[in-house]
Amino acid sequence: MAVRLVVRHPKSASGEAGQIDFEFEQARVAIGRSPGADVRLPGLAVSETHATIELAGDHYTLRDAGSTNGTRLNDELLIGSRTRSLEAGDEIRIAEFTLTFSDGPLTHRPTAPEHTASLARRMLRELLGTESGAHEPPFLRVVEGPDAGTVLNFGEPPSRLLIGRGPEADLVLRDVDVSRAHIEFVRDVDGTSARDLESKNGLDVNGKRVRERRLRHGDRVRIGATAIVYQDLAEQALRELERQPVLTLTRTQAAALGKPAPVVLPVPEPELIEEAPIDTDSNRPAGPVDVLIYALAVFVLVASVVGMLWLFK
Repeated sequence: MAVRLVVRHPKSASGEAGQIDFEFEQARVAIGRSPGADVRLPGLAVSETHATIELAGDHYTLRDAGSTNGTRLNDELLIGSRTRSLEAGDEIRIAEFTLTFSDGPLTHRPTAPEHTASLARRMLRELLGTESGAHEPPFLRVVEGPDAGTVLNFGEPPSRLLIGRGPEADLVLRDVDVSRAHIEFVRDVDGTSARDLESKNGLDVNGKRVRERRLRHGDRVRIGATAIVYQDLAEQALRELERQPVLTLTRTQAAALGKPAPVVLPVPEPELIEEAPIDTDSNRPAGPVDVLIYALAVFVLVASVVGMLWLFK
């Protein structure tokens, strides 16, 4: 017996509800914001693991997983960790998302983890709207080699980009260590893959020699003396969203759920390299708080010395 969930959410641009289908043939379905969730909901008011659907005998049940803002079943708030039986047509409300439940025989392939990620990126693009950089397709940026600075955009999936030294390539490189047809990037609905085309010098992704690799935002692809960074601003925005603390909704905000809600983030500038760790010992000028702390430390030290001298007098 399979679980089918139809997820609707408000679009920030038009207010019209987007709809995305999930289908699973498993005993437990986790719903939340984390990358490990089976249904990833890109909202600040959604907890990492917000709720779970579990098979109990011949039927499925719903349970809130200790979320910050609670889970509603047919507009009724679930209490604690108690489970509620689910029936076809039931509506589950999590933050501004509405999930319609049904069960029965599997009608399509079960939703794979990589497809779950692509659906989360799609929802986030819709919520951010067309004015956001996250709405743009992924692209390639050459960061090392004779053609550094070149940018090549992907078309809508399915699409293919050929990289090499030959004139038939979509990106013709002047690197003498690159084969005529060196690698191809293939974009489908679930993401982008890089594949070596039997080149002389091979394909390197993030320092590892590979024949084929599914790419993530920020991956560095090296061929010969050329380095190319794969960038997907929707994935970058999704990562940033996942790092944010859960937004606790007020009663007014909770009552307004189902309308366009402020649960999206501005898309940061594209990352070309990994951020360096924060240096807590940097030589920044001392502020007023620092001066006060130093003064208190000196006072305590002087008082200790005076006390010791008096004690042994």
